Amino acid sequence: MTPLCSHQLPLATTRREFLQRTGMSLGALALALGMLFTDEARAASALAPRKPPLPCKAKHVIHIFAGGAPPHLDTFDYKPNLEKFRDQTAAGFSGVLWPSPFKFQRGGNSGLEISELFPHLQKVADEHCIVRSLHSEISAHGPGAKFMNTGSVLLTRPSLGSWLLYGLGTENQNQPGFVALGGAPELR
Repeated sequence: MTPLCSHQLPLATTRREFLQRTGMSLGALALALGMLFTDEARAASALAPRKPPLPCKAKHVIHIFAGGAPPHLDTFDYKPNLEKFRDQTAAGFSGVLWPSPFKFQRGGNSGLEISELFPHLQKVADEHCIVRSLHSEISAHGPGAKFMNTGSVLLTRPSLGSWLLYGLGTENQNQPGFVALGGAPELR
């Protein structure tokens, strides 16, 4: 094997070696490119601050999609009549019906029923928007999660975060308009 000069990279290099050798160069390049943008270029950027297309009251939205989280029946979707059908089978389904083992209490002026799992949320019940009208024919979790976040099972469409960014506008191009942690890339 031929010895390499100090400025040459071997053809096969690890990620750590690559970053050690090129990290400062990439940082300097990013800084230079950022300084090259004129005010006109920044205004034309997709990340440029812009007002919402329609007037809106909301300033921020925190949407928590917790795949694999507790079921809706144990958190915010109280079904008191389910107790009558305990241990019975439902037509067309396998398994038995089982009501939530948790107690629910009404909170705030709205009377929103929230599980005992969330005692602090019960105190601020009037500040929440619980959507219970979603429906899907898809029972598989993977495609269902994609449908929930993008509105489509087959094609990749803009996610809820993208639509919220469009609807609420953005105030700062130096911070992301929305953040998605984890999950499949097509859900972001």
